[in-house]
Amino acid sequence: MSHPHPLAEAERAQATPRLSLRRSLILYFVSELWLSVGIGVNNYTQPFLYQWGHMNDARIGLLFAANSLAAGLSALLLGPLCDRVGASVAWKWATLGVGVSYLWTALAHGFGGWLGAAVFGGIANGLLMATENVVLSSLTPADRRAAVLSRFVAFYSLAIAIGMAASGWLCAAFGYRLTMGVAAAITLVSPCIRWFVQAPDARARHAFQLPSWHLVRMGAYSFGVGAAFGLFTPFASLVLRDEFHLSDHTISTISAANLLATSVGAWLVSLCVARLGPVRVMTGAFALAGLGTLGLAAAQGPVPFAALFLLRSACSQAASPVIDSVFLEFTPATAFSQMFGVRVFANTIGNALGSSSAGGLLQGGRLSLSLVLSAAMFALTWGYLYALLRRLRREKARS
Repeated sequence: MSHPHPLAEAERAQATPRLSLRRSLILYFVSELWLSVGIGVNNYTQPFLYQWGHMNDARIGLLFAANSLAAGLSALLLGPLCDRVGASVAWKWATLGVGVSYLWTALAHGFGGWLGAAVFGGIANGLLMATENVVLSSLTPADRRAAVLSRFVAFYSLAIAIGMAASGWLCAAFGYRLTMGVAAAITLVSPCIRWFVQAPDARARHAFQLPSWHLVRMGAYSFGVGAAFGLFTPFASLVLRDEFHLSDHTISTISAANLLATSVGAWLVSLCVARLGPVRVMTGAFALAGLGTLGLAAAQGPVPFAALFLLRSACSQAASPVIDSVFLEFTPATAFSQMFGVRVFANTIGNALGSSSAGGLLQGGRLSLSLVLSAAMFALTWGYLYALLRRLRREKARS
């Protein structure tokens, strides 16, 4: 891993006037509104579009897995390139790619066409996930990163919830394919706005470089989180419909409430992290996420199942921005994109393994086993994260 220039942080701070940074931050959030609403419409509609196209659970799992694998490889291989050309440049093109992938999904039909759209969308998503927090961090003072990142999660979760709530009505009125077209149209507004965002990029000396052991250890944590999510989350809406026979309107309402709960959880974390400290906040979030997942395996009826689903999602997502801000403390500015890229790769590999495994388990009617495995992954991942943070702090103190 290349080491940052001694003046890298100073150059970033002085590269863009404060007024321009504030304007760019506002444009960032406005563009995120359009992007996240489009993502919400896509996330709700996509699995139903696949089912409408006669894909069974196993094939749907493979499509999700292909998307995750493409995202992970894209983030891993192109993350260092983003550090070289500038994270904000890659971020803008990645946003455009996400919208194009939704349009491709709306126009395609059959496993082959949807597989191509899933891979293309995965590449774009990988670049977006590797750069979005880097760009936001460059527009934010270092001492406010945890709070701003948490509020960012709250903001985009709320926007995704709006998209998911609207998509249930859109699907019922216009069908799944046309609703995917609406998702594409909404999403494609975002790159037009992001064109005007100016962020102070810290550029690395080399375009391609192997990740350090330091970054690999961070990635191992992300693998566990990805597996825990993949074992249930991509199939949640299908389970609500197939197991509990809920309507599209009801499922979209639950999905929107799920994102709203995530938004509230992230906002509460932004208020609590300064008072309780990041470790206590992360411990509580992981414990509740694991318990909520185990509760899903034993839940009888749609109401307790939906309530525990909301708890699981809110708590499992709440810790993410805090962990991001902590990891940024131990990473040089010129390797931020690579750090997120390694973590996205590990997360998506875990998600791909989890979702492909869950597809087979659900095909065989073993939902409870998938949920128990998910809860176990949350517990193992927290134990690893706790040990990793202690080791990183000791290493930083010695250096």
